[in-house]
Amino acid sequence: MKTKLPLATTLHSAVYILSIAMLFTCSRHDKHNDTPAAPPSKETPHDIESPELTLDPETQAWWTERVNYALRLSEPMDDISGSSDLSQMKPKDVVAAMMNDGGFYDMMADFTTYWLGTKQAGVFETVDKKPSEKVISYSITLQSQAVNAVKAMARDENYFATLFKETGPVAFMENRKPFINFHDPNQPELPLLPNAFIRAQILATDKEQVTKMIPLAKPETKIEFCAEYRSMDFALYKLGGPNSAQVLNEGDPLGDWCNAEDATAPIPAEPAKLLNAQIEKIERFITELNAIDQRLAGRDPRAVKHVTDLENVAIGGNTVERRQYSGNFFYQLQNSSTNRNRKRAAWALKRFFCDDLTPINVEAPSSHVGGQHGSDPACYSCHYKLDPMAGYFRELGNFGFSYATNEKIMFDDNVIMDRVEYEKPWKAAPESGRDWNIGYIRSTTDDKLNTFGSNFTDLLQLLQTAPEVKECFVRRAFEYVVGENQVVDRGWLKSVTAKMTETEKTSTTAALKGVFADMDMSKAFLARDRNNNECYDLPNGTLAKNRAPCQIANIIERNCASCHSETSKQGGLDLTTWKVQPNGQPGFNHTSGGQPLPPGESFQKILDRLSTSDQTKRMPLMRTMPPQDLEALFLWLQKTASN
Repeated sequence: MKTKLPLATTLHSAVYILSIAMLFTCSRHDKHNDTPAAPPSKETPHDIESPELTLDPETQAWWTERVNYALRLSEPMDDISGSSDLSQMKPKDVVAAMMNDGGFYDMMADFTTYWLGTKQAGVFETVDKKPSEKVISYSITLQSQAVNAVKAMARDENYFATLFKETGPVAFMENRKPFINFHDPNQPELPLLPNAFIRAQILATDKEQVTKMIPLAKPETKIEFCAEYRSMDFALYKLGGPNSAQVLNEGDPLGDWCNAEDATAPIPAEPAKLLNAQIEKIERFITELNAIDQRLAGRDPRAVKHVTDLENVAIGGNTVERRQYSGNFFYQLQNSSTNRNRKRAAWALKRFFCDDLTPINVEAPSSHVGGQHGSDPACYSCHYKLDPMAGYFRELGNFGFSYATNEKIMFDDNVIMDRVEYEKPWKAAPESGRDWNIGYIRSTTDDKLNTFGSNFTDLLQLLQTAPEVKECFVRRAFEYVVGENQVVDRGWLKSVTAKMTETEKTSTTAALKGVFADMDMSKAFLARDRNNNECYDLPNGTLAKNRAPCQIANIIERNCASCHSETSKQGGLDLTTWKVQPNGQPGFNHTSGGQPLPPGESFQKILDRLSTSDQTKRMPLMRTMPPQDLEALFLWLQKTASN
């Protein structure tokens, strides 16, 4: 049943639209601002283990420009502290110098939003189109998780734990930017309003409106109360801009009560207390505006040298903390009553597990799924991972608001549902030993390989530590630095991940810097006329002769070679030898009845064994291949077999 959104939710949606326009544009290769940066911030250098690289002068000059773009967003190189002549330095020292500059952390903020899938044009923007007045991009200031993670990394604290933490400091709450006139979007943006004017309006209208509502907040006057509540026109929302949404993001229980389908639904406990809490929020917001005014003294809060210089908001000496993944973030991950969080699940799998949900037939155990997707193999080939991941978001309704303590849940399409009924598909069977079929699924046959949880908090904890997330971080770093369409040897990426994981034990900063050092000194990055279908970087000790194509060689080596090698040629198939076959086409050595199979026929037979639901024939036999490996091999075979 569709119903009207609560007043607070409607107003929230309006202010979020301003701050989120184009937020989920993910392209890395934007045009960066070429205006001079302010002097870099001082920091303690971190040792970086980097490969040796020797370049001729012309190549080094060309490479240095590219590295400056990749590591510092093309900020002027004469800003780099202690680097008078980069052309005379060893490449690894050039990289280290750039990484010890504050501009590197600006790039890390840009990369972090790229990884989150919320990247816009860049980190900096200009004031009134004046290049000399450059400030931090407004979109970056609204993504506190990215700012906090980068600031943590600069302090040699855990980047991943900070990025995937539910709450964190607010680095920007100042009301200094014009905002859209929601009453008439065709009109120019509303002008900047002094905080003193906003305070006066809030005190004159909001506090008085809320106070007069208290006597009506009881069941027998529900109709009158709700009519009055929906008509309230809070100056805090109207004048406070996007920042007021950060103050009032704790939900709206009285609005939920007004929108309840059951006219006799019990009123939330102590309505007067709830209304007084609204007054406290108003007064707190005014206090915050006062503190901000005093601290800024007329300065633009975004006029800082680097992202790491953004100050945390503090009131009375206490740092203000808010939800890091709030309505600002969930605006583009909307949850309809029919989608049931699958858009959010697909985002999590793609961005953090590098899983594009390639549909491959799998055995569908009844313990992981119910309803249509449990009986339809074509659907289940994706949903066996998608639906359990979607369950992590089950408590988050419209704009990511938590309905964990509510009887109902509201979706972004304005539909309200009973939460118990809505959550039934995720309930686990009693014999499973858990409450929910919610989690990250690595295997459909062995639950010990899976990670199960209950809610969004559990997902964030998983993202902090899962090895697949670290591997995906490295892959996204390669895509960001080298190019999204460039193939790369998965074994090389794994070697970079292994080095990062080992270095993390002593220094998070050095570990992450090491990843970007490897990318900037990779052969792929150095190749001027790069072939996107060629792998340029291989793991140490790799023998390239007769090796399978690099896109799938490492997958085969880790999952298939023990049974299908030159010495153990089970089923007549040697997956470790790739060469021109008798018909003149390249392929694996594969025989049937003593006769070599043409590559096209060989590829199809392998495809059939990878995708069959018959566990006695499915490869790898009686073992689990990581989903990302299985999908990559499956897609490569499909493409190659069709050529």
